Amino acid sequence: MKGGMQGMLKQVQKMQAEMQRVQGELGNMTVTEEAGGGMIKAKANGMKELISIEIDPQVINSEEKEILEDLVVAAVNKALQ
Repeated sequence: MKGGMQGMLKQVQKMQAEMQRVQGELGNMTVTEEAGGGMIKAKANGMKELISIEIDPQVINSEEKEILEDLVVAAVNKALQ
């Protein structure tokens, strides 16, 4: 029974090392998504962290503040998916 437990422990350690490797790779991956026909672009990494947002100067208008906010939320949500 002792050998079986040691074998299981080695398997668990292997799985943990593999998970750390994959998490590291995800952190290095990036995705860029857009909303409003490319007027808003959001870039995120594989750890679901927002890296940057680009806003086309044409959509910056105080009268359309709510529309701009909605577009930003849409782009960020796409990038995080």
